Amino acid sequence: MSTFVLPIEGVQFKGAFAAANGHTGELFTHSDILRAAFLVGRTARHATRFGAQSWLEAVWRLSTIQLGLDLTPTIPAGWSCYLRRHKNWSRLDSSERGVLNYTCGNVVAKLVAERVLRAPLILHHDVYRRYLRSPLGGRDERPDFVGWSPWAEAQPPNHSPWIALEAKGRTRFPTTKAIQKAKDQAGALSSVRGMPVAFAAACWSYESNGFLQAYLRDPEPAEDGLHLDIPTEDFAANYYAPISDALRLSELESRDEATVTYALPNLDLRIAVHRKLESTLRSNDGYERWLATMSRIQSERVLVRDTVLGPDGIALLPGESWLRRQRLTEGPDRGKG
Repeated sequence: MSTFVLPIEGVQFKGAFAAANGHTGELFTHSDILRAAFLVGRTARHATRFGAQSWLEAVWRLSTIQLGLDLTPTIPAGWSCYLRRHKNWSRLDSSERGVLNYTCGNVVAKLVAERVLRAPLILHHDVYRRYLRSPLGGRDERPDFVGWSPWAEAQPPNHSPWIALEAKGRTRFPTTKAIQKAKDQAGALSSVRGMPVAFAAACWSYESNGFLQAYLRDPEPAEDGLHLDIPTEDFAANYYAPISDALRLSELESRDEATVTYALPNLDLRIAVHRKLESTLRSNDGYERWLATMSRIQSERVLVRDTVLGPDGIALLPGESWLRRQRLTEGPDRGKG
């Protein structure tokens, strides 16, 4: 399976989190990118609550990221290439590109949070309006996402697993003013469940030299900012709800020692989950036990059909029709100018 390279630059992370500083090139598969698009920021019961319309929304998410990014590399299997905008990008008007920038920004933030910040679970901050113990403020006064990181929980002195994340999708590298605005948004969350936010991060995805890159910056959390009281069980249940709901409408396809795979009806997609997660998804209970288990198995490399399970214990496996859809959108001028 071919992989895609995403260059990432991290700056201003301090202490134990300084490992996020510097330049790196992270590798992601087609499956990684689709899984991030399917899950990033979705709310509880969002996957099937509205019946056919909810399934169409899921397809829309997956199709949008495939319209925004070129996920059909012209290189041999097993090789890597840079993640690039789709060739159709230049044919779209500004409002259409805005939608794709927003989607790419969220998906890249999800991938970077998992791989660099070691935060496997992130959800939109606005999911938790009812848990705020301070004024909500305007949309420009709070971060996009709240995240949970077992790596952050292991770090002294606060041992807090909670992070804040602001996501920005742009065509080019951000201006100084844009960087400051995003830092203010990311740093607006002060604490979760009475624990200070371990760190905040602002993540930009942008195009440079013809390929997609990410820029990650750590601002200081505000001392008098927003405070959330999120039950950990509720946070995890909200994150996994789209998968839990999808499994209820899926057919069991295979089971092995490490994973269970389900086929999503009429979508040519399969969901593979860690066996220790399956019972929790089926019962929609016991998420805190799964989080403790997940913390212990983060170093495992579980393969299903040549795809590694994500750090959240899930893999989304696209069928051949998804590859054909991508090829059909290439047009006759692929590879030119």
